[in-house]
Amino acid sequence: RLQRKPLAPPGSDNANAQIIESVWASRVGSQVTPEWLSLVDNPAEEQYQGKPLGGHYVADDEGVPAQPVTLVDKGVLKGFLFSRLPVRETAASNGHGRLPGAWGSEEAVIGNLFVRAEQATSDAQLKTKLLEKVKSAGLKYGVIIRRLDFPSTANFQELQSIARQLQKSGYARTANVPLLAYRVYPDGREELVRGWRFREFSAKDLRDLDAAGDRPYVLNYVNNGSSFNLEDAGTDATTSSVISPSLLFDSVDLGRSEDEAGRLPVVPPPALLPKP
Repeated sequence: RLQRKPLAPPGSDNANAQIIESVWASRVGSQVTPEWLSLVDNPAEEQYQGKPLGGHYVADDEGVPAQPVTLVDKGVLKGFLFSRLPVRETAASNGHGRLPGAWGSEEAVIGNLFVRAEQATSDAQLKTKLLEKVKSAGLKYGVIIRRLDFPSTANFQELQSIARQLQKSGYARTANVPLLAYRVYPDGREELVRGWRFREFSAKDLRDLDAAGDRPYVLNYVNNGSSFNLEDAGTDATTSSVISPSLLFDSVDLGRSEDEAGRLPVVPPPALLPKP
């Protein structure tokens, strides 16, 4: 599961994100993901399979009733999230103004983002497909990422290092640092690895999706609109949820960090709950 949070708010009208005008404005009606994938933001949903959704709300910060918005329908880009901030060729807000934006406006951010896959398979079958790709490509191993540093706990020095390495490699966008990453060898053996980072990762990589799992996960988080959703960044925040299955990518650019990895803890962490 490589990424459970969008790399930028889908359809955000935040001028700093430059989503509509630069990357996606001309792509409406074009295929941006496989045909079996759809993205829908629906703040009206209060829970999913018995789990409460933090992104539920009745009206946004501008008093506009929350509306479900289909962002991607069967692989085709259909629309964006809007606040009342005037946007070219957009008639009205669809009730997603939830964070303070530029010049007194509200920034549109996700409520409950549902990643829906029509061709779903079990996690075990996803691993089998990964190993098939490893063998057919003649690779030594594949990679499974089970957890990302999200919301990000990176300090200022780590962020500087990420920016420096991106600039050095000529890349523009990346994703949150993997916390639990495993090499998966052709015999199915998994090996935990440390110090890996995405060299480059953007929403365009969704075109390289090969399959999705059949067990959606719910991620509730405090959304402050910052890069990597950095903890303690900014003074305003709201709540959002992403409901997504595991995703299998055909190709992702990963590499070792140039920073020296810290030493592992000497003792295991204490139990959070007492044993019954």
